[in-house]
Amino acid sequence: MSAENTSSTLTAFRQAEKHFKNRANKDIYPSLHQWQDRLIDLSRPDSQEEDEIWAAGWWSPDHDIVPAATNGRRRKGIVKRNKGKRPELDTASLKSLSLHGGKTGYIVAPGCILIPGYLTIKQQLSFLYDSLAQYTLPPNPLSLSTHYDLPPDLFSLFVSDPEATILPKHMTGAVNPEVLTSASQPKSRKLNDTEPASVIGYEEIIARNKAWTGDVPSDKLGAKEVRKLWKEIRWANLGWVYQWSTKSYDFTPETPIPFPAPLADLCSEAVASVPWENVFSSESDPDASTYGWQSWPRDYKPDTGIVNFYQLNDTLMAHVDRAESRSTAGFSLSGACCNPSLGF
Repeated sequence: MSAENTSSTLTAFRQAEKHFKNRANKDIYPSLHQWQDRLIDLSRPDSQEEDEIWAAGWWSPDHDIVPAATNGRRRKGIVKRNKGKRPELDTASLKSLSLHGGKTGYIVAPGCILIPGYLTIKQQLSFLYDSLAQYTLPPNPLSLSTHYDLPPDLFSLFVSDPEATILPKHMTGAVNPEVLTSASQPKSRKLNDTEPASVIGYEEIIARNKAWTGDVPSDKLGAKEVRKLWKEIRWANLGWVYQWSTKSYDFTPETPIPFPAPLADLCSEAVASVPWENVFSSESDPDASTYGWQSWPRDYKPDTGIVNFYQLNDTLMAHVDRAESRSTAGFSLSGACCNPSLGF
């Protein structure tokens, strides 16, 4: 399929996302210039030469023109030396907020607040360490938990004995062979257009998760050293467990897995620092009064969360969270440089 035909089947947001996620075929998608009126870069240095975005070539005019025929491949022998000139980005139109505590936030989309530099370097390092050493401890499920017979403290083993071997569950006898055989049969992929949890209802969510028998471990995986397996962790689940198969939270236990107190306090403090009366306006949003934002500074407390782990070449596909049953504020914390994309 040609690049032109591919683009015609995508929404405007997906086309923009393709640009940011693309690695091998940068030239077949439009350059960053196409979206410059919708880009926000609050960390941009005054000097172009000190700008890592410019230095990496994102503003290169070489990306402005789509090659006539690439067949999805980059032509060899072409060296892009022209980084171009970065344009000025309009930040004057951003509405800023003076937060309780002295920090500044920005309304970057309806109801979405960006707070740059919220954590000090010391705080960032502390939460990064907790993400690796604490949030990966049982009973928190990991992306690897379904398939591997994991030790009780994977991070400690990674530090003390990175060459240690971890076996997949199908090699330890932890899974019924008949179940593995049935699960290994090829199946067509089914895409689910999940209804919002507020539409499905609490009782139906409970019923669906009670009927769910669990994911079957893969029988295609082999033993791996801890140092290699550690890099394959994609997420850790905190609090109420999100079941990827049912696309809903599993409320069948009486209580959730305890949510880490320091992280919960951070989320609550951040939400309480926002003057929400300056964010939601009944003039621009007739439903603003129904969101319950008036009580967030007093009673907001997280009870579930996903910690995403990224390698340098990883990206997360844009998605819509439909599993939330209430319109309570969501909180996203980035521990390092990131490029979040919003579509609405």
